[in-house]
Formats: sequence, C-alpha cells, structure tokens
Amino acid sequence: MNAKGKLAKAGLVGAVAALGLLAWAVMGDRAETQETTPQPIPKPKIGAVDWEAAKRDGAKIGRKADPKESEFAGAVTRGDAKSFKLEMPLLLPTSLVAAGKEGQLDQPLNITAEKYQYSAGAKAAPRSYLIQGTRFIFEVASIPDDEKPLEPGDIAVEKLEYGIEASFPRYGVMYSIAIFCDDPVGDAHCAKEDEVRRLAAEMELVK
Repeated sequence: MNAKGKLAKAGLVGAVAALGLLAWAVMGDRAETQETTPQPIPKPKIGAVDWEAAKRDGAKIGRKADPKESEFAGAVTRGDAKSFKLEMPLLLPTSLVAAGKEGQLDQPLNITAEKYQYSAGAKAAPRSYLIQGTRFIFEVASIPDDEKPLEPGDIAVEKLEYGIEASFPRYGVMYSIAIFCDDPVGDAHCAKEDEVRRLAAEMELVK
C-alpha cells in the first residue's frame, strides 16, 4: 500500500471491519506459539472537509445546491433519484455521468454511501469502473524516505492485478477511481495510465 503522507487512506466501505479481521488473524497465529496481550485496533480519524473550496468549485460548474446536500440526477441511475446523508463532497467522472444519462452503460452508476464514505460502480463492457471517496484516515508510525505525501492536484497511479487505479486528495478528502478490464494487459485503458488519469482529472461535484 503506497503511503499518502503521514495519514494513509483506509479502505472504503467496510474498511474498519477488514482491519479488525486482519488484526484478529495476526493475533490468532501468534497465540498458537505464545501468550500475547491483545493490542487495540487503531481507530480512524475523520478528516476535515474544505467546504468553502467545494462551494467555489460547485459555483464554477453552475451547481446551485450546497455541496453538503449530495444529490444527483435520477438519470445517473436510470430514473432512480437518490440522496444520501453523506458528509463529504460527492465527486463523479463527468464522462461516466454523461454515458449513464445517454444509456451507454451496461450497468449504470450505482452509488452506495455512508456518512463519511461512498463508492460508485458502473460497467461498460469490456470494462468496469469503481469510484470511491473517504474521510477516514489512519495515522502511520513512519513513511519511507522515498515516498512523499500527496498534495492537492497530485494523482498517484497504481497497477492492480486486473486493472489500474488513480488516487488523489481534494477538499481534504481522499478519492480514487479504478478501471478493471477483461484483458488488463492488452486493453490500453488498463495497461496504460492515460485513461485513468483522464477520468480522475474530470471528477467533479455532481450537480
């Protein structure tokens, strides 16, 4: 996992549960050989949101609603208008939103959200997409000297087994978008960074 500065991003939906299971597994292995004192699982902190910056960016694209009111057009989900109690700016790639409105996605954008995190998935064969955002952050004890924290405007790209992912900070929140391909080696959308960087750069507040 590549560091995001002194605050590393947690996994998104179910991150705390996953961390707990990992800690349990490690402690379980050790218990077979020696007695140990269970260590507390670190609790994530909730990062602060720069709501003023989000409002300014929203105004630039003609978004009249307050960014704290995360609503989006029903066309994104084929007529099922939704709103969430999401306490962070909701960003989506404009081209995927447009494709959903035009019926060009095999699986339209399906958004799942909790208070401090959300995920949105879509499919347009032979690829699928996963967009995520989280305010959860974990403190890390140290960072390798060759790794620097991500600053606003930075995009970090990581190759995955079946695709590619771009992560970036904005408004004090960590966002990511991943592309998964049927042929991750032969499909340039996964084999090269251009497309995932383009999608990350076009992510903006949903009107």
